[in-house]
Order: sequence, then C-alpha cells, then structure tokens
Amino acid sequence: MQSSWQREVLFTECNQIGGLDNMGKIILIGATKGGVGKSVSSYNLAYSLAKLGKKVLAVDFDSQANLTTCFGVEDPAAVPVTIGHLMMAQMDEEEMPDASEYILSRNGVDFISSSMVLSAVDAKLRLEMGAEKMLSNILEPLRDLYDYVVLDSIDNQCTCSCRWRGNHCESSASGHDGIAGLP
Repeated sequence: MQSSWQREVLFTECNQIGGLDNMGKIILIGATKGGVGKSVSSYNLAYSLAKLGKKVLAVDFDSQANLTTCFGVEDPAAVPVTIGHLMMAQMDEEEMPDASEYILSRNGVDFISSSMVLSAVDAKLRLEMGAEKMLSNILEPLRDLYDYVVLDSIDNQCTCSCRWRGNHCESSASGHDGIAGLP
C-alpha cells in the first residue's frame, strides 16, 4: 500500500510528438506537499541518467532551491542568473542571456539553478497572459542538446510548465508508471 505522500508525488514525462526523437524528453517531478523527496529524486534521477551515458539538464523550478544546493551551490542567491531571472526576462520581454551564463555543470550533469527570485516570478505570473508558455520558451531551444531535461517543481508550476506547444504529456500518481520506459 502506498503512503499518502507517494500518492501525491506526480511524475510527468512530456514527449515531443511528430517524430522529433532528437529532442530531449522532459521529466517533471513535483508534488504539492513539501518534504516528499522531489529534489533528491530529481538529483538522483539526473545523475543516474548521466551514469547511463545520457546528456542531462536538471532544472530547479522551486524557489526553495533545494536541487541547487544538492548540486553544491552553497548560496543560491549569489548565482547571477537563475531560472527565476530567466522567467522574469521572459515576462519583461528582455533578451535572454547566453546559455553559458545560466547553465552550470557538476560531475557530468548540467543544471539551471533557482533562488528566491522565483517567488517573485510566481506572484507576477498570475497576472501574465501566456504564462504557461514562458518556461517552454526558455527550455525549448535547449532540448535538442539533451537526452533528458529533469524539472524539480512544485505542483502548481508543474501544471503551468507542462502545457508545451506540440507536446503530449502523460501523468501518473505512481512513480513506477511515470518513469517506465527510461533506459
């Protein structure tokens, strides 16, 4: 029998349809409840996929920045460009920085860090038209560089993030179903 937190954890894998197999599969790991292991699961999944020879981008899409600290960043607020800054740039229709300014790398896994800036973004997103496309606009240009993109997110951001243009999203309440088909 599953515990209540296991039922709450939502594993979502978004695959590009239309035969674009060279684009990275996006795996969202999220839950509404805190402390259920989203960040640790994201971290372990990213490293496991990398150990299998896959090119992986992990994205910390939680303002608590737990995944960022898992990657060894002691002060997420000191990182000059985080996912929050990128989302803010999208909202303000500013030019996006070069990927080398925000993609960090540790032990064979690339990642985009988070910080408390994402909290301000979350509040501002509620007022924005097309908010569900903003994360897509940031990550879409990077997808063909990776086999997998692992998103660590809280549930409301998962819902917003998963509405990718041209994507088919599959959800399940069981982690076993959500990660089936991984190498």
